[in-house]
Amino acid sequence: MYIQLTPMRKVALIIGSLTLSLACLLSLISLRGINFKDSFMLLPDVNIYFPKSPEFMNYLMIAFVIGLLPYTVIVIINDIYIDNIRKNVPIVLRELVEGLRSGLTMPQAVERVGRRRKDPLSRILRQAALLMSLGMPFDEAIERAAKKVRIPLIHRIVTTLKLAYMSGGKAVEVLETAASIYSSLWAYENERRASIREYVLIVYISIVVMVLVSFMIVNFFLKSFAETIARSTTIPGMPTITGFLILGVYDCLLKIACIIEAIFGGLIAGKMSRGKLSSGVPHMFFLLLIAVIEWNMLHIIGGFLRGFLGT
Repeated sequence: MYIQLTPMRKVALIIGSLTLSLACLLSLISLRGINFKDSFMLLPDVNIYFPKSPEFMNYLMIAFVIGLLPYTVIVIINDIYIDNIRKNVPIVLRELVEGLRSGLTMPQAVERVGRRRKDPLSRILRQAALLMSLGMPFDEAIERAAKKVRIPLIHRIVTTLKLAYMSGGKAVEVLETAASIYSSLWAYENERRASIREYVLIVYISIVVMVLVSFMIVNFFLKSFAETIARSTTIPGMPTITGFLILGVYDCLLKIACIIEAIFGGLIAGKMSRGKLSSGVPHMFFLLLIAVIEWNMLHIIGGFLRGFLGT
Protein backbone atom coordinates (compact mmCIF):
# COMPACT_ATOMS: atom_id res chain seq x y z
CA MET A 1 0.00 0.00 0.00
CA TYR A 2 1.27 3.45 -0.96
CA ILE A 3 -0.10 6.51 0.84
CA GLN A 4 -0.09 9.43 -1.58
CA LEU A 5 0.65 12.69 0.25
CA THR A 6 -1.15 15.39 -1.71
CA PRO A 7 -0.80 19.03 -0.54
CA MET A 8 -4.17 18.83 1.24
CA ARG A 9 -3.22 15.58 2.94
CA LYS A 10 0.09 17.07 4.05
CA VAL A 11 -1.70 20.03 5.64
CA ALA A 12 -4.17 17.68 7.33
CA LEU A 13 -1.30 15.48 8.54
CA ILE A 14 0.58 18.47 10.00
CA ILE A 15 -2.54 19.75 11.77
CA GLY A 16 -3.34 16.27 13.08
CA SER A 17 0.22 15.72 14.31
CA LEU A 18 0.31 19.09 16.09
CA THR A 19 -3.09 18.40 17.67
CA LEU A 20 -1.97 14.95 18.81
CA SER A 21 1.27 16.34 20.23
CA LEU A 22 -0.49 19.19 22.06
CA ALA A 23 -3.17 16.87 23.44
CA CYS A 24 -0.47 14.50 24.72
CA LEU A 25 1.44 17.36 26.38
CA LEU A 26 -1.64 18.85 28.05
CA SER A 27 -2.78 15.42 29.23
CA LEU A 28 0.59 14.66 30.84
CA ILE A 29 0.74 18.10 32.45
CA SER A 30 -2.77 17.81 33.89
CA LEU A 31 -2.23 14.25 35.13
CA ARG A 32 0.97 15.25 36.93
CA GLY A 33 -0.49 18.51 38.22
CA ILE A 34 2.27 20.67 36.75
CA ASN A 35 1.74 24.44 36.88
CA PHE A 36 2.52 25.79 33.43
CA LYS A 37 3.60 29.20 34.72
CA ASP A 38 5.95 27.70 37.30
CA SER A 39 7.68 25.69 34.55
CA PHE A 40 9.20 28.86 33.04
CA MET A 41 11.38 31.68 34.29
CA LEU A 42 12.26 35.06 32.86
CA LEU A 43 15.88 35.46 31.78
CA PRO A 44 16.60 39.14 32.52
CA ASP A 45 19.52 39.61 30.13
CA VAL A 46 17.59 38.51 27.03
CA ASN A 47 14.09 39.21 28.39
CA ILE A 48 12.60 35.87 27.31
CA TYR A 49 10.91 33.05 29.19
CA PHE A 50 12.86 29.81 29.35
CA PRO A 51 11.76 26.42 30.73
CA LYS A 52 13.18 25.54 34.12
CA SER A 53 11.20 22.37 34.89
CA PRO A 54 12.99 19.15 33.79
CA GLU A 55 9.71 17.27 34.18
CA PHE A 56 7.95 19.66 31.79
CA MET A 57 10.76 19.28 29.22
CA ASN A 58 10.54 15.51 29.58
CA TYR A 59 6.82 15.61 28.75
CA LEU A 60 7.50 18.03 25.89
CA MET A 61 9.95 15.53 24.38
CA ILE A 62 7.40 12.72 24.78
CA ALA A 63 4.75 14.88 23.06
CA PHE A 64 7.21 15.62 20.26
CA VAL A 65 7.81 11.90 19.75
CA ILE A 66 4.05 11.19 19.70
CA GLY A 67 3.51 14.00 17.18
CA LEU A 68 6.10 12.53 14.81
CA LEU A 69 4.53 9.07 14.92
CA PRO A 70 1.88 9.47 12.14
CA TYR A 71 4.30 10.87 9.56
CA THR A 72 6.92 8.30 10.56
CA VAL A 73 4.49 5.44 9.91
CA ILE A 74 3.53 6.88 6.50
CA VAL A 75 7.16 7.37 5.42
CA ILE A 76 8.12 3.84 6.48
CA ILE A 77 5.13 2.33 4.63
CA ASN A 78 5.91 4.30 1.46
CA ASP A 79 9.63 3.48 1.56
CA ILE A 80 8.89 -0.23 1.97
CA TYR A 81 6.42 -0.02 -0.94
CA ILE A 82 8.96 1.66 -3.24
CA ASP A 83 11.72 -0.78 -2.25
CA ASN A 84 9.37 -3.67 -2.98
CA ILE A 85 8.76 -2.30 -6.47
CA ARG A 86 12.46 -1.68 -7.15
CA LYS A 87 13.34 -5.18 -6.01
CA ASN A 88 10.67 -6.84 -8.18
CA VAL A 89 11.02 -4.79 -11.39
CA PRO A 90 13.76 -7.02 -12.92
CA ILE A 91 11.81 -10.18 -12.00
CA VAL A 92 8.57 -8.88 -13.54
CA LEU A 93 10.30 -7.75 -16.73
CA ARG A 94 12.04 -11.12 -17.12
CA GLU A 95 8.73 -12.93 -16.65
CA LEU A 96 7.25 -10.72 -19.37
CA VAL A 97 10.14 -11.77 -21.61
CA GLU A 98 9.41 -15.43 -20.90
CA GLY A 99 5.76 -14.88 -21.81
CA LEU A 100 6.66 -13.18 -25.09
CA ARG A 101 9.08 -15.95 -25.98
CA SER A 102 6.37 -18.54 -25.34
CA GLY A 103 4.23 -16.89 -28.01
CA LEU A 104 2.04 -14.57 -25.96
CA THR A 105 1.28 -11.04 -27.04
CA MET A 106 2.31 -8.13 -24.82
CA PRO A 107 -1.20 -7.68 -23.31
CA GLN A 108 -1.46 -11.43 -22.67
CA ALA A 109 1.99 -11.50 -21.02
CA VAL A 110 1.02 -8.55 -18.82
CA GLU A 111 -2.19 -10.31 -17.78
CA ARG A 112 -0.39 -13.56 -16.96
CA VAL A 113 2.36 -11.89 -14.89
CA GLY A 114 -0.19 -9.74 -13.06
CA ARG A 115 -2.25 -12.81 -12.19
CA ARG A 116 0.70 -14.95 -11.05
CA ARG A 117 2.54 -12.46 -8.84
CA LYS A 118 1.46 -10.56 -5.70
CA ASP A 119 3.92 -7.64 -5.53
CA PRO A 120 2.82 -3.97 -5.94
CA LEU A 121 4.01 -3.73 -9.57
CA SER A 122 2.07 -6.86 -10.54
CA ARG A 123 -1.02 -5.34 -8.91
CA ILE A 124 -0.73 -2.44 -11.36
CA LEU A 125 -0.36 -4.92 -14.22
CA ARG A 126 -3.55 -6.69 -13.09
CA GLN A 127 -5.43 -3.41 -13.17
CA ALA A 128 -4.05 -2.71 -16.65
CA ALA A 129 -5.12 -6.18 -17.82
CA LEU A 130 -8.63 -5.55 -16.48
CA LEU A 131 -8.85 -2.26 -18.37
CA MET A 132 -7.61 -3.94 -21.56
CA SER A 133 -10.26 -6.63 -21.18
CA LEU A 134 -12.83 -3.83 -21.25
CA GLY A 135 -11.52 -2.70 -24.63
CA MET A 136 -9.01 -0.02 -23.61
CA PRO A 137 -5.80 0.18 -25.72
CA PHE A 138 -2.55 -1.08 -24.13
CA ASP A 139 -0.90 2.37 -23.83
CA GLU A 140 -3.93 3.99 -22.24
CA ALA A 141 -4.63 1.03 -19.94
CA ILE A 142 -1.09 0.87 -18.54
CA GLU A 143 -1.04 4.64 -17.95
CA ARG A 144 -4.47 4.64 -16.31
CA ALA A 145 -3.51 1.78 -13.98
CA ALA A 146 -0.34 3.59 -12.85
CA LYS A 147 -1.95 7.02 -12.55
CA LYS A 148 -3.09 6.51 -8.96
CA VAL A 149 0.47 5.86 -7.77
CA ARG A 150 2.45 9.05 -8.36
CA ILE A 151 5.93 7.62 -8.07
CA PRO A 152 8.63 8.53 -10.65
CA LEU A 153 9.83 4.92 -10.69
CA ILE A 154 6.37 3.68 -11.73
CA HIS A 155 6.20 6.17 -14.59
CA ARG A 156 9.63 5.08 -15.83
CA ILE A 157 8.47 1.46 -15.82
CA VAL A 158 5.29 2.43 -17.70
CA THR A 159 7.40 4.22 -20.30
CA THR A 160 9.56 1.11 -20.66
CA LEU A 161 6.51 -1.12 -21.20
CA LYS A 162 5.06 1.28 -23.77
CA LEU A 163 8.35 1.39 -25.67
CA ALA A 164 8.54 -2.40 -25.63
CA TYR A 165 4.97 -2.63 -26.93
CA MET A 166 5.64 -0.14 -29.74
CA SER A 167 8.94 -1.83 -30.70
CA GLY A 168 7.09 -4.89 -31.98
CA GLY A 169 9.56 -7.67 -32.70
CA LYS A 170 12.25 -6.04 -30.54
CA ALA A 171 10.09 -6.10 -27.40
CA VAL A 172 12.09 -8.98 -25.92
CA GLU A 173 15.36 -7.12 -26.42
CA VAL A 174 13.96 -3.92 -24.90
CA LEU A 175 12.61 -5.72 -21.82
CA GLU A 176 15.80 -7.75 -21.30
CA THR A 177 17.93 -4.61 -21.45
CA ALA A 178 15.60 -2.79 -19.04
CA ALA A 179 15.62 -5.76 -16.64
CA SER A 180 19.41 -5.77 -16.65
CA ILE A 181 19.57 -2.03 -15.97
CA TYR A 182 17.02 -2.12 -13.13
CA SER A 183 18.78 -5.11 -11.59
CA SER A 184 22.12 -3.27 -11.66
CA LEU A 185 20.54 -0.15 -10.14
CA TRP A 186 18.98 -2.16 -7.30
CA ALA A 187 22.28 -3.93 -6.61
CA TYR A 188 24.08 -0.58 -6.56
CA GLU A 189 21.47 0.88 -4.19
CA ASN A 190 21.86 -2.05 -1.79
CA GLU A 191 25.63 -1.69 -1.87
CA ARG A 192 25.41 2.06 -1.25
CA ARG A 193 23.05 1.61 1.71
CA ALA A 194 25.33 -1.03 3.20
CA SER A 195 28.29 1.35 2.99
CA ILE A 196 26.27 4.21 4.50
CA ARG A 197 24.81 2.13 7.34
CA GLU A 198 27.86 2.56 9.58
CA TYR A 199 27.64 6.36 9.27
CA VAL A 200 23.94 6.24 10.19
CA LEU A 201 24.91 4.14 13.20
CA ILE A 202 27.31 6.90 14.27
CA VAL A 203 24.36 9.33 14.37
CA TYR A 204 22.52 7.00 16.76
CA ILE A 205 25.61 6.53 18.91
CA SER A 206 26.08 10.30 19.08
CA ILE A 207 22.61 10.87 20.60
CA VAL A 208 23.25 8.14 23.19
CA VAL A 209 26.59 9.71 24.14
CA MET A 210 25.13 13.23 24.19
CA VAL A 211 22.30 12.26 26.56
CA LEU A 212 24.73 10.43 28.85
CA VAL A 213 27.17 13.36 28.95
CA SER A 214 24.32 15.86 29.50
CA PHE A 215 22.97 13.80 32.39
CA MET A 216 26.41 13.59 34.01
CA ILE A 217 27.01 17.33 33.60
CA VAL A 218 23.74 18.25 35.33
CA ASN A 219 23.59 15.57 38.02
CA PHE A 220 27.27 15.36 38.94
CA PHE A 221 29.22 18.47 37.95
CA LEU A 222 26.59 21.22 38.20
CA LYS A 223 24.80 19.66 41.17
CA SER A 224 28.05 19.34 43.13
CA PHE A 225 28.97 22.89 42.15
CA ALA A 226 25.58 24.19 43.33
CA GLU A 227 25.92 22.35 46.66
CA THR A 228 29.40 23.82 47.12
CA ILE A 229 28.09 27.32 46.44
CA ALA A 230 25.19 26.79 48.85
CA ARG A 231 27.60 25.86 51.64
CA SER A 232 29.90 28.83 50.95
CA THR A 233 29.13 32.31 52.24
CA THR A 234 32.42 34.16 51.80
CA ILE A 235 33.04 34.02 48.06
CA PRO A 236 32.84 37.52 46.53
CA GLY A 237 30.09 37.93 43.94
CA MET A 238 28.29 34.83 45.16
CA PRO A 239 24.72 36.21 44.71
CA THR A 240 25.34 36.65 40.98
CA ILE A 241 26.66 33.11 40.60
CA THR A 242 23.90 31.61 42.70
CA GLY A 243 21.26 33.49 40.74
CA PHE A 244 22.26 31.86 37.50
CA LEU A 245 22.98 28.36 38.82
CA ILE A 246 19.49 26.90 38.56
CA LEU A 247 19.88 23.22 37.75
CA GLY A 248 16.48 22.96 36.11
CA VAL A 249 17.42 25.58 33.51
CA TYR A 250 20.60 23.73 32.56
CA ASP A 251 18.73 20.43 32.47
CA CYS A 252 16.14 21.93 30.10
CA LEU A 253 18.85 23.58 28.00
CA LEU A 254 20.66 20.28 27.49
CA LYS A 255 17.40 18.52 26.66
CA ILE A 256 16.70 21.16 24.01
CA ALA A 257 20.20 20.51 22.65
CA CYS A 258 19.35 16.79 22.46
CA ILE A 259 16.15 17.62 20.54
CA ILE A 260 18.13 19.72 18.05
CA GLU A 261 20.70 16.93 17.72
CA ALA A 262 17.93 14.40 17.03
CA ILE A 263 16.27 16.64 14.41
CA PHE A 264 19.38 17.43 12.40
CA GLY A 265 20.92 14.00 12.96
CA GLY A 266 17.72 12.38 11.67
CA LEU A 267 17.61 14.58 8.58
CA ILE A 268 21.26 13.82 7.81
CA ALA A 269 20.70 10.08 8.32
CA GLY A 270 17.69 10.12 5.99
CA LYS A 271 19.54 12.08 3.32
CA MET A 272 22.52 9.73 3.48
CA SER A 273 20.53 6.49 3.49
CA ARG A 274 17.81 7.26 0.94
CA GLY A 275 18.74 10.59 -0.60
CA LYS A 276 15.61 12.35 0.74
CA LEU A 277 15.15 14.63 3.73
CA SER A 278 11.63 13.26 4.22
CA SER A 279 13.14 9.83 4.89
CA GLY A 280 14.89 11.40 7.87
CA VAL A 281 11.63 11.74 9.82
CA PRO A 282 11.68 8.09 11.01
CA HIS A 283 15.28 8.60 12.14
CA MET A 284 14.20 11.76 14.01
CA PHE A 285 11.44 9.76 15.68
CA PHE A 286 13.74 6.93 16.81
CA LEU A 287 16.52 9.31 17.91
CA LEU A 288 14.09 11.29 20.06
CA LEU A 289 12.60 8.07 21.40
CA ILE A 290 16.08 6.87 22.36
CA ALA A 291 16.80 10.22 24.05
CA VAL A 292 13.55 10.13 26.06
CA ILE A 293 14.04 6.52 27.16
CA GLU A 294 17.70 7.10 28.06
CA TRP A 295 16.97 10.27 30.07
CA ASN A 296 14.28 8.52 32.11
CA MET A 297 16.33 5.35 32.57
CA LEU A 298 19.31 7.38 33.80
CA HIS A 299 17.09 9.25 36.28
CA ILE A 300 15.66 5.96 37.55
CA ILE A 301 19.10 4.38 37.87
CA GLY A 302 20.52 7.54 39.48
CA GLY A 303 17.68 7.66 42.02
CA PHE A 304 18.13 3.98 42.82
CA LEU A 305 21.88 4.41 43.35
CA ARG A 306 21.39 7.48 45.55
CA GLY A 307 18.87 5.58 47.66
CA PHE A 308 21.10 2.52 47.83
CA LEU A 309 24.18 4.53 48.81
CA GLY A 310 22.20 6.76 51.16
CA THR A 311 23.24 10.00 49.48
